Amino acid sequence: MKFYPGDLVAITSPLGELIRECPPALILSGGIGYSLGIHKSSEPEEIYTILFSGGLETKVSADWLDLVERAT
Repeated sequence: MKFYPGDLVAITSPLGELIRECPPALILSGGIGYSLGIHKSSEPEEIYTILFSGGLETKVSADWLDLVERAT
């Protein structure tokens, strides 16, 4: 797994660019499955449940996340 529960992550674009308007998110759990994003994959991928802006977001693709330390 790329991230672990408790990791603080930044939201990125599909190209890996930091989206500075978004606050960081907290990884709550991770696994293998199918994301709910716009670009649905036919192959299972790493997905995460995150705490973001006071709410839970589920099935977030790892492609949209980066560790805060790497993203700054």
